[in-house]
Amino acid sequence: MSRRDRKSKTSKKDVKSIFQIFTEGKETEPRYIRGYVEEYLKRHNCFGKVLFAFKPKNHDPKSLLDNAKEAKVSDADNIWIVFFRDGHDKIPETFAEAEKAGIKIAFSSISFETWILMHFEYTTTAYETCDALISDPRHFKKHIPDYKKAMPELFAVATANDGLARAIKHAESLCKEVPGGYPEGTKIHEMNPYTDFYRLLDAIDDFLGIDKNDKCIEKRCQPK
Repeated sequence: MSRRDRKSKTSKKDVKSIFQIFTEGKETEPRYIRGYVEEYLKRHNCFGKVLFAFKPKNHDPKSLLDNAKEAKVSDADNIWIVFFRDGHDKIPETFAEAEKAGIKIAFSSISFETWILMHFEYTTTAYETCDALISDPRHFKKHIPDYKKAMPELFAVATANDGLARAIKHAESLCKEVPGGYPEGTKIHEMNPYTDFYRLLDAIDDFLGIDKNDKCIEKRCQPK
């Protein structure tokens, strides 16, 4: 039986809601997300409840969307794609198609490292490339001088000393401030800098039924 046949023969009541995440980055974003679930939500023993689809066939935004649409079985499913602006075309089309398909997007401009920078400071400095962002000694490089893509300790480094709370606060402020510098009607994928990655973390909390204030905030905290 084909996947399409399975979809048509399965009622919505018979389908258990799932949460899947397709990421552009092969290592950096998956490791950060796993770090979030393992470190901040471990009291609730919920890691296995979120399905991580970290190995899509291709990692460009359009391919991520195609994979996500194939994975969506029920309207109740939470399917997210995570990508950034640097070096991609067809981003407007991807946003439009994702909205129609009910696929949610966590988007960063110019790159995922915009979100990482929010853990340390608030800035509206715009960069043309990811390389320009991570090599800037005034901002990113000042905080993580030896940064490399897929560094295993990234989540621990970024979230130390209440870094996550800072990142959420800064990113929310960024999403409010930056649009004011653009003409009315400008799409978020046209803005720089921008990151709404925190929306994905909030969605994970909501899916698992966890109060956003009821998490292990301090690194290496012990379960109650």
